[in-house]
Formats: sequence, C-alpha cells, structure tokens
Amino acid sequence: MKSITNILLKLFGLIFLYWGLEYLVNIAIFIPQSKQILGFEIFGISSIVGSTLYALITFTISLLLLARTEKMAKLLGLKNEEINFGVIAPEQILSTGSKLIGLFIFVLKIGTLIKTITLFLYSLNADKTIYLPAETHRLVSRATSKIEIIAQALPIILSLFLIFKSNALIKFINEVEKDNLT
Repeated sequence: MKSITNILLKLFGLIFLYWGLEYLVNIAIFIPQSKQILGFEIFGISSIVGSTLYALITFTISLLLLARTEKMAKLLGLKNEEINFGVIAPEQILSTGSKLIGLFIFVLKIGTLIKTITLFLYSLNADKTIYLPAETHRLVSRATSKIEIIAQALPIILSLFLIFKSNALIKFINEVEKDNLT
C-alpha cells in the first residue's frame, strides 16, 4: 500500500461497506413492517429485491476495493505508481481517513438515533401504537420501534469502531492484502 491510489480506493471501500451494511439493516427493518403496507405485493417486494441487489452490489464493490485494490486500480485505469510518502506512512493516511469517515457517519446518524429513542420512550406512555411523522400515515408497534433503535444504533457503533479502533481495521486490511499477494 505505497500508492495514494490504493489508499483512496481502500477509503472508498470503507464508505461502500458502510452503505451496504446500512441497506441490509433497512431491509431487516422493512420486512417486519411490510405487513402494514397497503399493496405490499407490488411495492414491498420490488423494494426488498431492489434494496437487496443494491446491498450485494455495494458489498461486492467494497470487498473488491478493500481486498483487490491493485486489480481494481488497473480495471479503473488509475495510475498506481508507488510514491515516497516521506515521514507520513500510508497506514497513517488510511487511519486518518477511516477516523474521518467514522466521524462523518456518527454526525450523520446520531440525530436519527436520538429521535428514534425519544419516540420509543414516548410510546411507552402512549397507546400501543405511535405515529412517526417522518413516515406518511404509518402506525408502528413498540416492537418495531425497538428494531428501529437497534438499526439506528448499528451505524453509530460502526462509526465508533472506525474512530477508536481504526488501527485494528488497518491491520486486518494489511493482512488481507498480504494474503492476496501470496
């Protein structure tokens, strides 16, 4: 990993990995709620199939960018020349990038998690259903709210992992890269 191209491809691989995970979580949330949707046979099935295909494509691209970086650089026609980073190690750039991606995800998702927790706490004192204003005319049971809390917490957990455990991630990426070269 001595080229800036490889480092940037790996950082984009991390972003795509996050997007793939987010879509899988959305599918997991959508399936229990699908019984509440009018016309599920048409809208719901197409949404699940589309979201699943998107997640699979995104995961595949992510894994290719993380594990087969040099092959992807060639496929994309990117110059992959080794450069002298001087006192900055490529791992340091990757660490900084992954921490910034984690911070971005955290800031992006923390508001939704807080809103979901607040709605859930409100529903404990209300009737058995709550109205989510973000969703048009949808009543959600408390069980679904728990699922939504878990789903909204997963990106936060992932972001904290990227922020505080980026060195473990870099070690894993280097091992995968080493295995692919042998």
